Amino acid sequence: MKKTFRQAGAVLLLCIAWACTACSAGADEVVPLQTPEAALEVTEKIMDKVSAGDLESALRMMRPYFRIPDAEFNILLEQSKMQIPAISSRFGAPLEHELIERRSMGKSLMMIVHLQKYKFHAMRWEFLFYNPEGSWYINSFNFDDKIKELF
Repeated sequence: MKKTFRQAGAVLLLCIAWACTACSAGADEVVPLQTPEAALEVTEKIMDKVSAGDLESALRMMRPYFRIPDAEFNILLEQSKMQIPAISSRFGAPLEHELIERRSMGKSLMMIVHLQKYKFHAMRWEFLFYNPEGSWYINSFNFDDKIKELF
């Protein structure tokens, strides 16, 4: 009987270890971007989705390059989706986007800034990339209507 409990305990321990690994997999399985140009291309594709009025797809598109736990990403996604009605009513229909700036700080940081144009207003989108060991990842991003800060 003791042997059965030990086997059950070992199986339970393996299941818990597997569950913990599975829960953190989203943050660990990040797709590296090999060049600054590849990072720029990803932001262009994301902004194409934003310009098409599909904020959710835009955010999901950045997921493979963003080292953040799945639970945090899902919260971020849901919070962003709640802003869609306010953006639509205040800013109007999305138009086009344009690249405003791409700059590097040393060898490890790069900021790419886009302007998303709407019928009545514009929003800035900032993507901060980090290069720890030869590959670029999205470290953080932000979108807001503080276009005056672009000057």
